[in-house]
Amino acid sequence: MSIGYSPGMMQHRIAILNPAKMQDGEFGRRSASVEWINAGSVSANIGFNRGKTAMSAGALDVYEVIIVRMYYESGKLRGITPRSRILYDGVTYQILGATYHADKIDDIIQFNAQAIVDNP
Repeated sequence: MSIGYSPGMMQHRIAILNPAKMQDGEFGRRSASVEWINAGSVSANIGFNRGKTAMSAGALDVYEVIIVRMYYESGKLRGITPRSRILYDGVTYQILGATYHADKIDDIIQFNAQAIVDNP
């Protein structure tokens, strides 16, 4: 299935956050925390899931789940994976792995993401 997106649709900027490899913590292997490194920003199209779609994606509030579309190459250059997080409009989102779809032929990465941290 071919999905076409014009450059005008990619009107938002998001930052891609990737987990950093940390040294073992002071108390052993399981005590190390994850640090999130900003891998850069990309142009994206952001949409809010509403109603039944949002609830089935696990949101308690319809504004907590967004759908993100970005160009394949720009996302891959910054190392985006289902484990990455994104920062959009001051809110950090976790990618919902089951919804992550990367298609090199159509030049698109699409996924749902859920708000996890509200940055002041």
